[in-house]
Amino acid sequence: MTAKRNWKLNWYDAIAADPRVDPAAFKVAYCMRRNVPRRTFAVTIEDKVLSKMTGISVAGVKQARKTLERRGWIGIVGPTH
Repeated sequence: MTAKRNWKLNWYDAIAADPRVDPAAFKVAYCMRRNVPRRTFAVTIEDKVLSKMTGISVAGVKQARKTLERRGWIGIVGPTH
């Protein structure tokens, strides 16, 4: 493996290693970060869309976002509905 790794993979590896992040939260994080531009690191995906992408209920997506935010993996700055 090369020394220079993809920044998204590093982020995914770190979340996967966090025992406080459950599989549903990891799945939501993966879908949120999948198409994030490196310059801004900003993503705006509605809970309904994440629900369809992951197969997790909207309530489950909201809980996953809260978990990721509490653990410091994401920061929520606006509405997600």
